[in-house]
Amino acid sequence: MNKRTVVGATCGTTILAVSGVALAQLITDDATTPTPEPRAAVMADGLDLLPSMTPVDWVESASVVAVVTAVEERSKEIDEESLQRGEGEVGRWVGLRIDQTLWTSSEAAPPPSVVTLSTEGWIWRNHDPEDRTEFGLGGRPRLEVGEQYLVALTEFPGFAASDAATCEDDLGPDPTGAKWGVIGEYGSVPVTDGVVGPGEFQGTLRTLDEARAAVADAPQEALRDTLLGQPPTAVVPHLERAAKEHPPKPLPVPTC
Repeated sequence: MNKRTVVGATCGTTILAVSGVALAQLITDDATTPTPEPRAAVMADGLDLLPSMTPVDWVESASVVAVVTAVEERSKEIDEESLQRGEGEVGRWVGLRIDQTLWTSSEAAPPPSVVTLSTEGWIWRNHDPEDRTEFGLGGRPRLEVGEQYLVALTEFPGFAASDAATCEDDLGPDPTGAKWGVIGEYGSVPVTDGVVGPGEFQGTLRTLDEARAAVADAPQEALRDTLLGQPPTAVVPHLERAAKEHPPKPLPVPTC
């Protein structure tokens, strides 16, 4: 992950509204290099397509639960409307390497060694697409290259060819193929040195104590919160118990 601190960036499936800003401070390895001025890191709220809080949610919606490492990212194309307007948001393709498969749905095929996701990327403005501020949706990791995570991934059905032809978003080289994604806000959590909790979350690095403090006042405990401080394999009994009584559910067909 780039050496920087991003305070309070956020993340979700469908963007509802830009809700505020936080400060992002760029840091370099060279102490003699002048520190850039703080930048505004855009925060956004989102609405998930699938529930992701409980073990039942995970086994009903996920194709695979795995420990992954983000190994690559690339920017999507900037649309012509944003270029003319002089500001906009540009998404990312992020490659997640499957390090350890912990659970697989009874109806799912094994995942590829690297799963590519479409996710939030950057905000740019002032008619300069290269002058970018990191952007995410709240309550989950941003998925930074070099960082490790426990994730509940699902393989959404592909777009119909007729629908894909009308989509304005960059759907990738094969829009009619299946699309991978994290099932929702509570479907991912950082992992560091074999422990769930510490690591990149909302664009910044956090400790295990900080992770626990963040969920201490939550009205309902999510599955990922019960795993804090434990090895990722601790999720397996939760999923196996839930899967005995809850088969996978059909996933919604994506639309533009």
